[in-house]
Amino acid sequence: DFAVKSVQPCTAFEEVYIYPNPANNQINVAWNNLSMVSIELFDALGHQLLENTIDSKAITQLEIPTSNFSNGVYFIKVNQQYGAKTYKIVIEHE
Repeated sequence: DFAVKSVQPCTAFEEVYIYPNPANNQINVAWNNLSMVSIELFDALGHQLLENTIDSKAITQLEIPTSNFSNGVYFIKVNQQYGAKTYKIVIEHE
């Protein structure tokens, strides 16, 4: 027999911020203390629209212009040394 007494969240992903949501002109992806980050942007059908790998602790933010993307739902996948997580974001142009 065993019992789960507590579950610890993956604290590394608590250091990834994606804003604003909904986005109008650009999407900001920011992080702290990560030496390598890969950012992928997908449309609602799963087509990859962007991939950017950053291999430096000196860079802590990526700005993604949204002017070439239609209004709708998109997914940002953040890959880092601790694993990967996907975030949902909405683009709404005024």
